[in-house]
Amino acid sequence: MPDEQLPLRLPRDVAFKPTGESPLLGCKTFMNVKCPKCGNPARRDPDTMDTFVDSSWYMFRYISPRCKDEVFNKDDVHKWAPIDFYVGGIEHATMHLIYTRFFTMVMNQLGLLNFDEPAVRLFCQGMVCKMAYFCPELKWVQEEDVKDGICVKSGKKVVAEVAKMSKTKLNTVSPDDIINRYGADTMRFYMLADTPPDRDQIWDDKGVLAAHRFLRRLWDLVIVKAEEISRNNTGDPQHDKRLLKVMHNTIKNATNDFSVTLQFNTAIARVYELVNAAKASENVSASALRHAIETILKLLNPIIPHICEELWQILGNTASLLREPWPLHDESALIDDEITIVIQVNSKLRSKLEVPANISQEEIERLALADEKIQSYIDGKQILKKIVVPNKLVNIVVK
Repeated sequence: MPDEQLPLRLPRDVAFKPTGESPLLGCKTFMNVKCPKCGNPARRDPDTMDTFVDSSWYMFRYISPRCKDEVFNKDDVHKWAPIDFYVGGIEHATMHLIYTRFFTMVMNQLGLLNFDEPAVRLFCQGMVCKMAYFCPELKWVQEEDVKDGICVKSGKKVVAEVAKMSKTKLNTVSPDDIINRYGADTMRFYMLADTPPDRDQIWDDKGVLAAHRFLRRLWDLVIVKAEEISRNNTGDPQHDKRLLKVMHNTIKNATNDFSVTLQFNTAIARVYELVNAAKASENVSASALRHAIETILKLLNPIIPHICEELWQILGNTASLLREPWPLHDESALIDDEITIVIQVNSKLRSKLEVPANISQEEIERLALADEKIQSYIDGKQILKKIVVPNKLVNIVVK
């Protein structure tokens, strides 16, 4: 077509049918035209631009979508781009990612962009996989149609393989079934707690049950501790300090897992530690206990928002948990006032001591020798030497 006839606008009165071919084929007024060069009857090509042509650079157009006299406003794009963080499956390495890199480099060479890579950081998540079964007669079959390695419909021996979930291989899991039975939070929690996000995850129904059991334990914990909090007890300052140390350590490490390393499964594992510490806590003040419980809910809220919101209200909070800022750790709370010193006799563990963190080496030696358990091992023997590893252990060598 001559430039003066562009742009060619596509018709709107087309029928989109599940035939796999271009819907333009059925539009005769569009397909059958005169050749712009010779004037004879001609037929248009029904294939338009591939979606990748647009999706490879549309993030730049989105920044200035109403720009009419140029492809995009360069000043606006240079303010907001390149992309800070690109997340996609590894299959994008040879699909969308490589296309968008190509388009960005071309636009850079044309002077439209002052950068030549579309994203600063890339993270490729793993695939969710499940066992798939191939029958030599019926091809791919459902798992429920296989018993003891035999296809119950054909009687043929099947070939089993762990493969990415796909409709073709009939190894998908319907999230609706799990959500209806266990709730959306169970589904979300299992997906993130089970496997590092950059690795393939092999689906396991037992893992779903384990995730559901944890949510039930969390619910029971908050219900029980809410009663303790309502009593407004003062508690023991030392017990408070131990619980709050675990809490601040959890905040520090879980925040790093969430925002830096993206290891959501280890972030959840760290929250487990705080859950266990809160569950085992005795003689702590209501304020320390509330602080720990609310921190658990804040840390888990991005993963299991429904149950956390409900438990947040059970604790007596009226404003939504979504309004709460992310918890920050206090570095000073992580400093130990007391340390555990291991006492060995001839390099074998015989006892332990809880001592002040600033204790001297001489005092550690004195306490170690005075320990009742240690005296039973050194009584009547010659002490050859005492080895002290600061803040860790004392090894008493005797003969």
